[in-house]
Amino acid sequence: MKYAITLSSFGHSNEELFITLTRLQKQGYDAVELLGDPVSPNINTVRDTLDSFDLDVTGISGMWGTRMRDGAKFQTNLVSNNPAFAKSCIEYTEYCLKMCNLFDGKHVNICLTSDDQRLSMYEMTHGVESPYEKERIIENKILPVLTILTRIAKDNGVRLLLEPLNRYCSQICNTAREAGDIAEKINHDSFGILLDTYHMNIEEPSFEGAIESTKKWFKHAHFADSNRKMPGYGHIEFNSIVEAIKKIGYNEYICFEPNLSSDNFKESTKQGLDYIKKMENSI
Repeated sequence: MKYAITLSSFGHSNEELFITLTRLQKQGYDAVELLGDPVSPNINTVRDTLDSFDLDVTGISGMWGTRMRDGAKFQTNLVSNNPAFAKSCIEYTEYCLKMCNLFDGKHVNICLTSDDQRLSMYEMTHGVESPYEKERIIENKILPVLTILTRIAKDNGVRLLLEPLNRYCSQICNTAREAGDIAEKINHDSFGILLDTYHMNIEEPSFEGAIESTKKWFKHAHFADSNRKMPGYGHIEFNSIVEAIKKIGYNEYICFEPNLSSDNFKESTKQGLDYIKKMENSI
């Protein structure tokens, strides 16, 4: 297995990229995952800095949802009733795919967020939304767009990966089964699934079952504990997850995607990595 970490996890730090990469390489990481931020530091500067290290780029983490940027809303919701927002989301995804190609990455994750969150908090937390309504949105809005984006991914030599989010983040695709159903309908080599342990901990009855059921489309993993910290800092039993991943024959990157606190982030990235490496070597 190879190990990576998302550079977006260090967004709280004012540390220079060169210093961060120096430490990560020394700690034993094989790669990093970049953030698909259109207003991030100059891409050529980032690429030149990365060229100084023996670290690969696994891919691009997309910025999905609605956020404020310079006093205005930055919309990257694939499910939208606003044609302008829907168009800009496709353009943003294409930007991420081209960026991934530029850095010789393998994939870009995509999440099915919506700017039309019609469900009440009760419905979101108790799961009483209509399966029929979900299916209608998927068939009429999502599949046509994902088909287009998968072709663009193929043209750029990378893969588009669907990441299920927990119910507090999205009303559309929350489980490995739902992601697998969509992947079967897209049915393309340039499309796959990314499973994130933080979201799985909320939605899945079984980590092993979710991984086994999606083994045909399983192309990448994000690791974070139950509290979104590095593995070993929460209550998820990662031993069964690592074992299940190895069982399906996956031997690519495990990418850590934690929220890092400002007080001990330098130590926790090393401790979390060692925790999973030791676990993998014992299986």
